[in-house]
Amino acid sequence: MAITNAWTDVDAFEVAASGLTRASTINGMLGNQLWLYERPMVAVRLTAAQPVAAATTSNVEWDEKVWGLASMWDVSSPATVVLPRTGTYLIDVRARFDETVEGDLSQRALLMYPNGSSTDRLSERRVATNPTDMGFTTFTSFLADDFFEVAARQLYTAAVDLMPIRTVLKVWYLGPWQADEEPA
Repeated sequence: MAITNAWTDVDAFEVAASGLTRASTINGMLGNQLWLYERPMVAVRLTAAQPVAAATTSNVEWDEKVWGLASMWDVSSPATVVLPRTGTYLIDVRARFDETVEGDLSQRALLMYPNGSSTDRLSERRVATNPTDMGFTTFTSFLADDFFEVAARQLYTAAVDLMPIRTVLKVWYLGPWQADEEPA
């Protein structure tokens, strides 16, 4: 968000003004607080079924932004969410697997891979029974311009679809972390 009605700087006055707070200082302070008013957030979902191949891990390729600020998701990189600010984020992932597939579907997982890593799993949820709905919620810290991807895994002998509308990712920026904290 750009500051539209910024304070006029004292240099613009024809009369010398010394010892006054400069408008550029005030505008800078306001700009530094924009995260309070425009927190980056996004919700994306599937609008069509997406197959997860047999015994594989597949990135979820989101195809619709439901709402969002700060351009965190782009349809040209459908699996990637970019985090624009350094700080703590709340991430909520929900998925629904096709319930019409018969057989043992007990081996499923949702995984989150930060910065393209296929080994550094930030969060995951495995299911031991046969539910169709699953998900996880996590709080974690990222640096500005970090990104993550969500993947689904299933170990059934045939492809199983992630169902549209009920497969959703929501991300909220909560604020900067304290100086003595390190990002995850």
